[in-house]
Amino acid sequence: MKFKVAKTPDLEPALSVVKASLGSGDDLESHLLFRVPAKGDGTTMEVLTHSGRVFSSCPFKAEVDASDGIKMFTIKESRLRMALNAFPADSVVTFETEDGKVIDVSVPGSSPSYQSLNPDDFPFWDSILEKAEVKATVNAKRLANALSFSRLFALADESRKPELCVCEIRDGVLASTDNSAAALLTLPGMKESALRMHGKDASSILAFLEGIDGNVEVLEYDRGVLFRRADGAVFGEGRFQAQFPAFGTPGDDDQCWWVLPINEIKTAMAVLRSAAKDKDQALTFSRVDDKSPVCLSMIATTGKVTKKDIPLVDSGSEDGEIFAGEFDVDFNSLQTLLRALGDAENVRFGVNRRKKGGYLRILSNPYKTDSEPGDEYLVILRWTRS
Repeated sequence: MKFKVAKTPDLEPALSVVKASLGSGDDLESHLLFRVPAKGDGTTMEVLTHSGRVFSSCPFKAEVDASDGIKMFTIKESRLRMALNAFPADSVVTFETEDGKVIDVSVPGSSPSYQSLNPDDFPFWDSILEKAEVKATVNAKRLANALSFSRLFALADESRKPELCVCEIRDGVLASTDNSAAALLTLPGMKESALRMHGKDASSILAFLEGIDGNVEVLEYDRGVLFRRADGAVFGEGRFQAQFPAFGTPGDDDQCWWVLPINEIKTAMAVLRSAAKDKDQALTFSRVDDKSPVCLSMIATTGKVTKKDIPLVDSGSEDGEIFAGEFDVDFNSLQTLLRALGDAENVRFGVNRRKKGGYLRILSNPYKTDSEPGDEYLVILRWTRS
């Protein structure tokens, strides 16, 4: 088999797609598999990779001659990458096999050869793709933004509670939690989806979705999810066994609310953190009455309480009664939330007391317009003490 491909406009973009699901070592997980598509007409090749739970493929334009009957071979990605980096950007690269075991990769004046592993041992997912059902067709960057936001609130330590290391959609709500904070994102168009993404796979999936201009198809099967773009490129993730626990959603109303400037909060947190014990995560919110600012405080290593007042942009309550008292939230969780809100100027905290404790409710609506409600990003910060 022999094919020719333009390095920069055709081969490199395809390799950038599948690189996110490469593994390491010397086995097939570290190799690129090049294959003539089943319905190939001599003008297309495809490249595939897998690293266990994640896998991907991407077609690319090429001049193909498979008259010798060889349809596929593999090359270790790191070796091919070294050669491609040395080839000029405007190169037309020729791949040619010798009995499917040795591959010559050449440009004028240079022709290194590489060993192919047995491509028949590659864990192909063609049958999975044929059986998978399209559950949604949505804007890729919008989905990527939601998954990126959600994974910030997933638990990182799989050994503790593996069921909290995933972001999972149920009834159109993408949920994640680390037990201190929870994110509940309502995503139009994802009502039929049961997508479950492990936090460790998020970067690879996001890299694929963020490279798409336009829509992506979300296909699901009993053991995983696949994302497919218009040209047929696919990125898949095997389904992590532990499922996200059952969850409810809080009401739409808050007992009272505070609108606070984000930069003021960040400044206060930096000052308080500088004096507090390294492992202390208790950040105290307090307010004396309806005319006072909101006070943030932490206990310094000296034992003294460090305080910083935050001016209110706005406040109000459901029944006219303004919250007075104090409660703690997890410092890291609040820091994560503020980072996730991006360049927003203010944040609205819904303050809700319960018989045992309470929570802060923070709602944002990215993509909201005059004619569209947008997505609903809801974060709940649990009070750790009240």
